[in-house]
Amino acid sequence: MYEHFPYLTQKQLGEIFGVENFEMGKMLQQIGFRDKHMKIRPELRANGIVQEENGITGWNRDKTISALEKAGFRRPIDRATLPTGPFRIESEGSGKCLVDSSGNVCMRIYGDEFAEKIAEVMRIAYDKYGLFCEEWWDRVCPRAEETKMRPPEWQDKYE
Repeated sequence: MYEHFPYLTQKQLGEIFGVENFEMGKMLQQIGFRDKHMKIRPELRANGIVQEENGITGWNRDKTISALEKAGFRRPIDRATLPTGPFRIESEGSGKCLVDSSGNVCMRIYGDEFAEKIAEVMRIAYDKYGLFCEEWWDRVCPRAEETKMRPPEWQDKYE
């Protein structure tokens, strides 16, 4: 969603992270993109993170999403796009990609010695243990409404 837009509104950013517009404003404040009065920090314009046109504020999609994710905010999982086996390895530039049965790239792997090992683990997990069943994802990756108040120790266990 919004992959082709270089700048997004705060509402659009909220849609990506599964939160309302006002909640996204708080998240931008927490990462320092807004001050305590919710004003946009002036240096963000100079750094190309914020762009205003016709009275509409646009946030640089890549830089803002990256900053939010680096701060620990996570996007909700789109269960329709969960990887499904069997998995295979394909070459891409200087590395390899783990590709699922739909042709989606699940992971980029650098280092040929690891590519087939990772693919084999994914195949076994999918074939034998149903690794990508919804119950597993629900335990490891809570739904969007459950991630808003996630305790900080969550990252240590699963990332």
